[in-house]
Amino acid sequence: MLIVAASAFVAFILLMPEPALAWGPVTHVALGMQVLASVITPDYPLQAVLTSLPEVFLYGSLAPDIVQGRRFQSRLRRHSHNWTVGLELLGAAANAQESAFAMGYLAHLAADVVAHNFYLPARFIGQFESPVASHIYAEARFDSIQRPEFHDMLVALVNLDFSELDAMLDRAIDSPLIPFKAHRRIFEGGLKRIRQWNAVVKALSPMEGDELARTGLFTESSCSAIGGVMRSPGQAPACSYDPMGTEAIRHALASRRNLQRLIRMGPQAKKTARELAATMVRDVHSHLRQAPFILAG
Repeated sequence: MLIVAASAFVAFILLMPEPALAWGPVTHVALGMQVLASVITPDYPLQAVLTSLPEVFLYGSLAPDIVQGRRFQSRLRRHSHNWTVGLELLGAAANAQESAFAMGYLAHLAADVVAHNFYLPARFIGQFESPVASHIYAEARFDSIQRPEFHDMLVALVNLDFSELDAMLDRAIDSPLIPFKAHRRIFEGGLKRIRQWNAVVKALSPMEGDELARTGLFTESSCSAIGGVMRSPGQAPACSYDPMGTEAIRHALASRRNLQRLIRMGPQAKKTARELAATMVRDVHSHLRQAPFILAG
């Protein structure tokens, strides 16, 4: 059974025409829970809303990924992964529920600043000898290390009724190719299978050693970026970054292709390529440690 599931998952990754967005949904829930545990000081203007409606905040932290089709989204003016939409949702919030949802939405974008501008570029370059360079594979591997209770929370969220908030989001963004409700059904179906896929990934390609040790840097940086946005929506340092990381990912994939060409030139060239990749990954980690939003933590 595991072999069949593994084969299906690998085929899904390799043939999928449009990569999904990292972090994965389980990771967004885990990050959201860490943030909720910290919003107990006056530094957070909406702390009462967040602590009284945690499930709404967590749903908001999943909401930007409801709309599928990253490649097509980037061509839209009001795509789901931009700060303008998130801040407009917050500005238009008419009650506590809508405020909590909007803050969760902004938390997602802040976390994706780290995922798309730092984690994915480092992974694509550091794993340049791997044949797989997919968002969905990277996000599933990070999701697979999260604690089981966060998977349970995700399943529970899927079963709650957030139709009013879905309607609010539908009005706020442009949905590529198909109606918003169709995107929502696809998203929900994927979440219901997430535990199975993550179990396969964990069995086939577990995180361990240095890679597992480095996850703390990305988790802490994501929480710090979210914390800054929770305190100062719109003015936080993370808001100066593109949540989609379009340029950072483009440059990383170009570097990956150059490294792959280099290793085909012989043993010495392969050694040089590996040294270059290690240096570039260290540079990404160094830039992340020095990123301005780290000071918000």
